[in-house]
Amino acid sequence: MRSYFLLLLPISLLLAPHALGADEALEKDSSADTADPFGWKMIYEKDGVKAYQHFTGDSKLAEFKGTGYIAEDFYKVVAVYADTSRAQEWVSDCGEAAELEDKGEGMKICYNYTKLPWPATDRDFVYRETWRFDPVAKSMQVIIKSEPHPDKPPPQKGDKVIRGELLYSEFNALYVSPKETKVMVRIHADPKGSLAPSIVNLVSRTWPWESITNLRKQSVYAKGYDELTNKIKKNYPFAETEG
Repeated sequence: MRSYFLLLLPISLLLAPHALGADEALEKDSSADTADPFGWKMIYEKDGVKAYQHFTGDSKLAEFKGTGYIAEDFYKVVAVYADTSRAQEWVSDCGEAAELEDKGEGMKICYNYTKLPWPATDRDFVYRETWRFDPVAKSMQVIIKSEPHPDKPPPQKGDKVIRGELLYSEFNALYVSPKETKVMVRIHADPKGSLAPSIVNLVSRTWPWESITNLRKQSVYAKGYDELTNKIKKNYPFAETEG
């Protein structure tokens, strides 16, 4: 999957998606605020995307979450997110994306290389994606966490890249209607290196908007996803409802 980052940083300053639980997370964007029992604070709304910020424990690195709607078929949106081979078409600053290993049962190990403008050092990430489909709720949840893999060992001293860590990231897609899908992306990541947390937090504020608008454009306008879309639809059918 792309993942990433799939859901993958603006990937511009390196991060990925985190969440509550598929449906609960997707439904928790109606209020802004300090009253949110989960501690999320709405920081802006732009182009139909609502962005939130949250701090966990003693971490100085903020978590970010975004929610929005995409005027496209649920399975097409999931296919775009899942197609690692085309991640460079829409994932910001993505220099390389690859699936390293399919571990079965909805789990795979992926790689993402993020190109950053000088003088910042490029980042890369190796992570496990765990896919969970709910046929009754008509939702897909992808949980992403860093995990080592022998095919992409950590960079060595002198390499021009720093291995970042995805502490917890998540992507959710929820069927709304035949041509409307609600998505939620959430990320808590540590880019490592010498970047100050305050700088990472400042730059990462745009990540929710950038991630969803890029996914929206790719889902609505990009061609060539029919085969994967049909495959996902066949493997993950919605539950039949009475009436």
